[in-house]
Amino acid sequence: MKNVLLAIFTGILLCASASAQTVKEKGIGSATYQPTKKASAASPGDKENALAKARLNAIERYFAERGQAETDNFLLMEDKINAALDKIILDETVINEKDESGKYTVTISVGINEARLQALMRSESNNTHKSSYIAYLFTGREVNSSRQAGPNVTRVNSIEASSSVKGSSITSQEVQGERTISASNRGSLNVSQDVQGQKASVAVETKGAAQENTREAISGSTVIKGDAASKENIRMAGSSNTAISRDEAVNANVRQVSSSETVIKRDENSYKLIPLSDYDSAISSVFSQSGFKNVINAQDVIGQHLLDSVNNDYENGEDMNSATRTGVVHELRANDIPYLVLATLNADLPTIDSVTGLKEVIVRAVVRVLDISARFPKEVASVPPYQIARRGKTDSEAKNKALSACSEQAAREVVQRLNALDVR
Repeated sequence: MKNVLLAIFTGILLCASASAQTVKEKGIGSATYQPTKKASAASPGDKENALAKARLNAIERYFAERGQAETDNFLLMEDKINAALDKIILDETVINEKDESGKYTVTISVGINEARLQALMRSESNNTHKSSYIAYLFTGREVNSSRQAGPNVTRVNSIEASSSVKGSSITSQEVQGERTISASNRGSLNVSQDVQGQKASVAVETKGAAQENTREAISGSTVIKGDAASKENIRMAGSSNTAISRDEAVNANVRQVSSSETVIKRDENSYKLIPLSDYDSAISSVFSQSGFKNVINAQDVIGQHLLDSVNNDYENGEDMNSATRTGVVHELRANDIPYLVLATLNADLPTIDSVTGLKEVIVRAVVRVLDISARFPKEVASVPPYQIARRGKTDSEAKNKALSACSEQAAREVVQRLNALDVR
């Protein structure tokens, strides 16, 4: 009985292990042929060619789902992978076949031996990639305090003008700044005003005839009269009351125009650093398992004085200042290290998940790779910003889970890009 139970248990473990190493993926392949009266369908050879393409297509899809860097790696090693397909693909099932108009297409589902595929990638990389030392500097931060900005403020400068006239008069009052009034029989009465540097205008339709122009600077109260064949241009500065009296009635339509400016407010955060020593072994493991043997933590090279400067810079800003960066680069060059990986992991303040009631922390990552071998360091690769959320019973548990997952993901992203750069 014990032997039977042991056999069953062993079988379960083997199945679980195989399942963990096998990845299902679909692939599509096609082959064209020239139909004849004697052979109107695809031959066995045509079908086998389509199947071979479908198998390779499944492997390509596997890499494509893992990002651009992995796709680049596939393209570099496509021939090697194609030659080893019989060892990489454990099983295959035909899902669909289509044969018409001289083209045979097949869709298959394959089981990929992920462990063997990754081992092939590592072994080939070890043989072909340059051997270089790589230093990584991962900095963890959490929001120490956060001040959320209030709503954006909109300042409005407006002009209000009104005219309700019967008979022969228009009355307006200067508010502030400078105003120009002009009227003509076949044009319009335009009132423009400059308020705190913003311009606006009000238009009033008039009737009459126009031949004469009058320009006058006024202060106080002024009355200007004209006959039915006149045009008045009045330019005023200061505050005044002005009346224009005409022999003809004026029909006035008033339009209000406003100008505005918006002041945008932003959130302000301050940070405190999070020691990432607990995650250092996991980060190193990602590099070593991917075939990177010469990877070290930059903190072990640059010394405590520079490390204090790095920490201070990230505590008060988004990056190292120029003096700190120069010092770090100098120390790494002195130790023949040509590449520096910088990663900043920002942990948000904990929140409560509305579904589970657990604490949740989001960690956002910014990752880039610098080539510091030349006189001037240059960025040779960067990872699009990403974020990982994890939940836990306490704030610390949620934060630690998120930081661990985010730091390991950062290392994996860097591995993919270093492979694409032919760096090992």
